[in-house]
Amino acid sequence: MLDPKIEGELKKAFRQNVIIYIVMIASMFLYAGFVELMKGSAPQAGQVINLSGSDANMFRNVLIVVALLEYFIIRFIRWKVLSKKTILTAMSNTKSPFSPPVRQLLSLFVVTYTLCYTIVIYGFVMFFLSGVTTNFYIFMVIALFFFALYRLRYSQWEEFMESRGQ
Repeated sequence: MLDPKIEGELKKAFRQNVIIYIVMIASMFLYAGFVELMKGSAPQAGQVINLSGSDANMFRNVLIVVALLEYFIIRFIRWKVLSKKTILTAMSNTKSPFSPPVRQLLSLFVVTYTLCYTIVIYGFVMFFLSGVTTNFYIFMVIALFFFALYRLRYSQWEEFMESRGQ
């Protein structure tokens, strides 16, 4: 059972995390809207560096590999931070209202979501480089899959805190 003070901190941090999660996913749909708006003005899309079909495909495939590598990077970071061997120390001069373990969880999930979010940025860049909306949507689907894979679970946060003896 969690200490009531820690449980209150944990719930507050989790609510902040939910807001960050929702905002990041919503902004991906704003990107999709922008892509659809820009699709109508096709001569402007892809004028920065108008990649030819084979070059665009190669660059897209490289970015897909990078996106898939992010899966392993996220898994490694999460394993490292959530392992019981990790020593938690308070950072000096921080004005966070949270204790170090709660702050660590909040930071871990923000980093996880940021890595998931970079994938949609790859698609956005590919859209501007090639002018092909499919490139954007491929990366958006991968990013949404990653967001679903690493979705929020309060039970994970509780387990982490209990394993720390909080």
